[in-house]
Amino acid sequence: MADRYIKHNQDDYTAVISELRPQGDAWPRDPDSPDMQVINGLAGPWGNEVSDQADKFLVIESFPPYSVDLLPEWETSFGLPDNCFVLPTTIDERHAILVHRMTLEGGPARSFFINEGEFYDYNVQITEHSPYMCGVSRVGDQTGIWNPGDPDYPRWELGAAEIRFVWTVHIPVINFPASDLQCVFNRYKPAHTSIYFNYPILFWHMYAYNISTQSPTLGSPVLTAH
Repeated sequence: MADRYIKHNQDDYTAVISELRPQGDAWPRDPDSPDMQVINGLAGPWGNEVSDQADKFLVIESFPPYSVDLLPEWETSFGLPDNCFVLPTTIDERHAILVHRMTLEGGPARSFFINEGEFYDYNVQITEHSPYMCGVSRVGDQTGIWNPGDPDYPRWELGAAEIRFVWTVHIPVINFPASDLQCVFNRYKPAHTSIYFNYPILFWHMYAYNISTQSPTLGSPVLTAH
């Protein structure tokens, strides 16, 4: 059986403090003696206010999803506030961020990053680029069932071998510029991977007004269209 915290009352503390005294007639244990009355009075706060707070801190505050008084300490222990995003103001939202950070396992798969996007309220799609290889790749339509992990985009592309280390993250234009998501993705991405962030519709609006776009650089919004 797991250990449980046992709350102690005034009488418990009185008995413990009394036993700390030497033995002998000069140190009576009679509850009605002046010594014991003084000890009982000193034990009062320990058995009431202090024990109540200890009960709260050990039972409630030691469990992060319910912590309030120690919530800032828990957040600091797990790297919060985070430079990538503004820490929420409500207790429930802060609990959610803290628990998410505590249980975050990471991973190189697209599914991890897609789930991260969902946690931050982004519906993202990630394209992993694969160079065309003779004897392995196929010609013709390579979308849909030929690319189940990313059905809207071709499975194979003509390009340098290094494009296999590039991801394109497609983000709805309504979320532009999604700086918090870009920061999180660039933090957790595999070390050998470069990430470009794609806002397709925004590209066409900028092109229509002849506005120059920024060159693809790691960590910057990349405006492309497929």
